[in-house]
Amino acid sequence: MIYTNTIEDCINACDTTPGCVGVSRSGNACYLKNDVSQPFNSSSVTSAQLVAPKNVTGRTDYISCPSWNGTWYNYTLTGSNWQVNCDMDHAGGDLSMTYTSTLEDCISACDYAPGCVDVVLRGNACYLKSSVGPAVASTGLQTARLIAKVSPALYNNSDATSIANMASVARTNQKTSKVAGKSFDRFVTIWMENTDFSAAKNDPNLAWLATKGITLGNYYGVTHPSEPNYIASISGDHFGME
Repeated sequence: MIYTNTIEDCINACDTTPGCVGVSRSGNACYLKNDVSQPFNSSSVTSAQLVAPKNVTGRTDYISCPSWNGTWYNYTLTGSNWQVNCDMDHAGGDLSMTYTSTLEDCISACDYAPGCVDVVLRGNACYLKSSVGPAVASTGLQTARLIAKVSPALYNNSDATSIANMASVARTNQKTSKVAGKSFDRFVTIWMENTDFSAAKNDPNLAWLATKGITLGNYYGVTHPSEPNYIASISGDHFGME
């Protein structure tokens, strides 16, 4: 707690204090908060809550407690930012429950659930919340509350040059390794379902991709329907799959 003359000075103090995400001011007493619980009416108190991090880049590595406590997490697929807290529960506000193996997966489930703004992970049970309830100390639990949700850039351009330029900034859903391969760093298979070879090779995007490698002109399906061919292409046999 500090003393300030105005709510603006109280906010400025929070802005320069690591981990501060909200303030409450009563008289000249300014209370800096590292978590924002369910609000309640009070005629003598003025409050402010941080809704978007200022000059803060959320971390994207794997969440691990207790080192992540109070840290911003950036969900790279959508660009949303979350504040992580360790050994904490948020009471009430339950929207639904699902099972996930990590807090990152729990956050992902919330990010796509309409109205979800907060999660609590208890073991593998991921509780999606429609509101951020009062913070309750609880050993082993992990929480993450939504701070800012940014609409991701949409990749609407279909020409090969635009797609190539977007490759450096495109977001991925899963963490990617950086281990170099002996012959290839990545091997990607694109299946053009029910598309003739003549049509595929004349597509400008695929034609551009073809310039980066080789064309296997004697490559055919071995059976019907599609799935056995997918298996055969990577294993050499469809194992009688129908």
